Amino acid sequence: MAIDAIVVNMDSVWTNTGRAAQSAATGELSAALKRFLQCMRDDGYPMLLMSELTAEILNDAISETLGENGIEYFSSILSSSARGSRYAVALHTLATPAHRVVAVEPDEVGLEEARTSGVVQCMPLSDALRSGSAIRPPQFHGR
Repeated sequence: MAIDAIVVNMDSVWTNTGRAAQSAATGELSAALKRFLQCMRDDGYPMLLMSELTAEILNDAISETLGENGIEYFSSILSSSARGSRYAVALHTLATPAHRVVAVEPDEVGLEEARTSGVVQCMPLSDALRSGSAIRPPQFHGR
């Protein structure tokens, strides 16, 4: 199934990075995150970042993890704490039907929220980051 866009929630990455500042694990996580984001960018997928963090905290976390221009990986950023309606807003923002979007979420609650919103292609964030340099999972092929 072809996809048009990716909706990703990385709040767990941003909050873990802040707590573990400058550790080896943080460096590995940052590298894995950059590989994932670069791969999706190279494949031409618009990526909407969904976050419940305040704009200031999110901006600082992105800069700390991805560098000064890290925000450029994302075509849109949706800041919302209203679970349940976030995917409706994300799909409207992307102007893309739910069946043509991949949701990348850090936990089962987020994945279930995506499924409830009609998104059928879902992936745990840990799987996306763990994939190393071969980051393209099967459901991302076909573009």
